[in-house]
Amino acid sequence: MKKKGNIFVYLVLVSAVLVTKVLGLVRNMLLSANYGTGIEASAFTAVSNLPLIVFDVTFGTAISAAFVPVFNEKLTNDGPRSANRFASNFLNIVLLFAAVLVALGVIFPKAAVMLVAGGFGNDAQALSLASSLMRIIMPIICFACGTFIFVGILQSYGEFIAPSLVSLFSNLSMIVYLLFLNGRYGIHGLAVAFCAGWLMQLLFLVPFLKKKKFHYSAGLDFKSPDIKKVAVLTLPLFVSALAQPINQLISSNLSSGISESGVATVNYAYNAYFIVAGVFSYALTNMFFPEMSRRFASRDTDGATDICRDMLSTITAVIMPIMVFLAAVSEPIIRIIYQRGKFTAQDTVSVALLLTVYAFGMIFLSWQDILNKFFYSMQKSVVPMIAAASGIAVNLILSLILSPFMGLTGLALSTVIAGALMTLILSLFTLKYTRNIFKKDFAAEILKLVIGGAAVFAACSLMLRVLNFNTAVLWQSIMYTLLTFAAALAVYLGVLFILRSKSINNIINLFGKGGKTDDIQ
Repeated sequence: MKKKGNIFVYLVLVSAVLVTKVLGLVRNMLLSANYGTGIEASAFTAVSNLPLIVFDVTFGTAISAAFVPVFNEKLTNDGPRSANRFASNFLNIVLLFAAVLVALGVIFPKAAVMLVAGGFGNDAQALSLASSLMRIIMPIICFACGTFIFVGILQSYGEFIAPSLVSLFSNLSMIVYLLFLNGRYGIHGLAVAFCAGWLMQLLFLVPFLKKKKFHYSAGLDFKSPDIKKVAVLTLPLFVSALAQPINQLISSNLSSGISESGVATVNYAYNAYFIVAGVFSYALTNMFFPEMSRRFASRDTDGATDICRDMLSTITAVIMPIMVFLAAVSEPIIRIIYQRGKFTAQDTVSVALLLTVYAFGMIFLSWQDILNKFFYSMQKSVVPMIAAASGIAVNLILSLILSPFMGLTGLALSTVIAGALMTLILSLFTLKYTRNIFKKDFAAEILKLVIGGAAVFAACSLMLRVLNFNTAVLWQSIMYTLLTFAAALAVYLGVLFILRSKSINNIINLFGKGGKTDDIQ
């Protein structure tokens, strides 16, 4: 029963995340159709990056990763009542700081805009528009912080499905607005819909908290030992969580000075890659992160290591064919997703080129997510901080060097190289703490998956020559993409079968044993 239950939960998680990601793509499709890559699209994209990327990803990751291990420790050792008091105090303190940041953003919107799009300083119209949008969007910071704390509580109590559904609301609110109200209220109304969607996400989780017997208590206790413990963990976590959003902000800031459409072009490509990369890794890491935390809390290091190793091999097996397929068939994919309305054929070519580069970063992003959670579970958050600081520095340096010569492509390439470096650093530190995590059989399995990825690329290249489709036509792009994906997937599975890959068995064992699997054979 446990095996079936775990498989069911994961399938529901993947399905829920997939639906939210698909809705995210639909949202971006409608945004591109209504605004293309013009000044309004670039202004909205840049402004939404501050609360959404920096505070959603950074605060969200830092809060949940620092909060979850301590909350689980309280839950295991002191019981639900004590854990709930700690969670309430933590929530109150975080919301207080978030409210201060919101006030600063509303009072000084131009300064906030310059953080994410320095190139707007040379364009008075873009700066004025972005500043007015910033005032509307800033409250999302409070909603995001509250949402991530609620998600951490629910996941610790074993509720994974509801947290995976929260993004439905922010996506649906924007989709409904773009379909029915955009013509009347324009870009400022879109900002209101965006903000309202985040508020609905927060409110959606409240009934599930009540169902889990979570009791909120008012009050602020800054001197609590548990708060101090979280604070010690949060600083390095905050720095490590900054890697992905700061690297994206570097691209956003520099792209705003390359061309008027630069910010929107980079954002469309990055979102297409990030949405796909996040579907499986999000479901996998969030399902097993609390379990890893409990294993370390009970001093079961070997059990936690087994979970981490199997997550790495599983996510590699899933991401590899998708990564290669996106890189090889980027232009038809972008044409299907975005090319309509104000999004032109030239925009498709520009975004597709960036997607080809970004796609190769998918495997690094997935490994970072898992390895970061491994160290967070161990409460050794300094390691992800070192990796993040190194990645940010390398990305900034390479972006400044490459962008004058390669334009937007140089920014994408810099991001991918920085991601590879961060993954390498995390892997080396993992070997230091648990030498048995990367065994010879594990390396052999990863090599088999790489060979499978090479076969996918060969299959995509062959299909391009064999299929006589004009991919400039939408329906022919769809047919070509579907047929090529089917062929590439069949080739990938065939190669893994011939090489006797154990990835499928590992996936079954992973869910069948509730997180502890046998070693890769």
